[in-house]
Amino acid sequence: YSGVEQNIAQPNQNYFGKVEVHLFKKQTGIKTKLLQQLIETIKELISEGYNYSDIAILVRKTDEVKLVAQALVEFRSQNPEYDFTVLSNESLLLKFSPAINLIINVLNYLAYNDNYFLRLIAFYYNRLEDASFDFARIFMPEEEENLKEFLPENFSEFILNLNTKTLFDIVQQVITFFNLTKFKDQYPFLRSLEDVVIDFMYANGSDVELFLQYWEEKQDKFAINVSESKSAIRILTIHKSKGLAFPIVIMPFVTWSIGPSGINKNIIWAEAQSTEFKAIEKYPLYYQKKLLNSEFAFAYVKEKLYNYMDNLNILYVAMTRPRERLIIFSTFPSKSKNTFSQIGFALAEGLKHIAQPDVNESNDDYQKYVFDKNWTIENSRFANKQRTQDQNIITLKDYKVSSWMDKTDIELNSTGFFFPQELKDATTRGILLHKLMSYMKTLDDLPQAVNQLANEGLIPANQKEAYAMIVENMIQKAGKEDWFSDNWQVLNEENILLKDIGRELRPDRIIKNGEKVIIIDFKFAKPNNEHIKQVRQYVEILQEMFPDKTVEGYLLYENGTVKQV
Repeated sequence: YSGVEQNIAQPNQNYFGKVEVHLFKKQTGIKTKLLQQLIETIKELISEGYNYSDIAILVRKTDEVKLVAQALVEFRSQNPEYDFTVLSNESLLLKFSPAINLIINVLNYLAYNDNYFLRLIAFYYNRLEDASFDFARIFMPEEEENLKEFLPENFSEFILNLNTKTLFDIVQQVITFFNLTKFKDQYPFLRSLEDVVIDFMYANGSDVELFLQYWEEKQDKFAINVSESKSAIRILTIHKSKGLAFPIVIMPFVTWSIGPSGINKNIIWAEAQSTEFKAIEKYPLYYQKKLLNSEFAFAYVKEKLYNYMDNLNILYVAMTRPRERLIIFSTFPSKSKNTFSQIGFALAEGLKHIAQPDVNESNDDYQKYVFDKNWTIENSRFANKQRTQDQNIITLKDYKVSSWMDKTDIELNSTGFFFPQELKDATTRGILLHKLMSYMKTLDDLPQAVNQLANEGLIPANQKEAYAMIVENMIQKAGKEDWFSDNWQVLNEENILLKDIGRELRPDRIIKNGEKVIIIDFKFAKPNNEHIKQVRQYVEILQEMFPDKTVEGYLLYENGTVKQV
């Protein structure tokens, strides 16, 4: 590359920035020190007028995302005046939440009655309650008989009472018993777990062991959804930051290996230099330094060069993400020698040739380099600037927990099983017929819809034919087979939110085409004036929603009577 020259673009005179490089002497426990420095740096940035959402933390590996997220969350739990909310793909997984782990291990203990899970319950409970707790005590063999001392009172009675509960109710009662609602940072995780449980129960029922198997298989996919406009610190890998830009980028771990020590077990396909080994074109060899003194030296040096280039490119990607501030934490060798085994060592060596460390803050164990030509906090494009808040973000101020019986929109039991098989109860009969109609798009769907009703335990199998006959006779007597044909776009039991009063309407069936919208409300009871008022309201609302279409409303009774409203 002796003939290669880089043409550097002229600096933009309208924009300025600042680069800080903090180098620490390589030593045991260096990552803990770098995390402490990271927290202090974020505190300083916030005090300068930056917003949390201005900050992105870039790391090389996925496990470092978790490490940083845990450090920031733990700091926030001990220092609530700092809203260290973090946003990252990995840290938003439910399996990383201590509250979720507590609930899952209660389910494990309930299913398998193993003290291993009891220890984990105690661990996560005390981690939430007191970060300074001596967690090692929980796992000491001599504490085997005293594990329940680390748990709330009446824990044994609580566990016994769960045996008769549905899966959803168990989750709700665990939340209440361990008072998880006081941990506001856990609200999104708790709500998301409830959604996972409801979805599971809808398809699989309330079997705890089956749910635990499901969780084990799918836990890497369950994450909370957080708006990216939320004021939160972003944490992501350098790879995932490609194409993105942030006002401030902090790189806390510029310490990864770039030489043979980092990839000792990689295999390279090497070609020998001498004819003695030419019988085989290429040999699979471990990439290691002793190849330098062998017939495969050229292949080793070539692979090493490619590794250097790849790692420098990774560093380049990260260093070109900031829009105003770049802050790097790295290390330099504990001994004074030239080495490029780590990316930070190469960075430290390069800095020696272009700048001098800050004499006021540097010492034998720490060096600080600052590049901030013509930049001050006063001319920052981001510090102390008003942010537009996302009006769609709703923050839960408290977390409501109640029995499934209070949640009328969640079906956790089959109402049909609690009534006589002869269907003498007209109310229950009407509910089941409405549900059957909601499963149908066309009349051809009727057999499948009746099977679904039976599969869910809502009707006995021997009554499928009777229910199908009721629906088929109703439609045929009305002469409205066209309403249940492929000629229409069908919306069954779709909610309509009334914007002025916040109430919802739910017509039984809406069908529409290019010219017309028809509302159909099924009635399995005697005619009533309230039915007419209800459908008339549907028509008025739908006419506002579809001003260019003709909107009609009908009542369809079980005996086949059709009444237009």
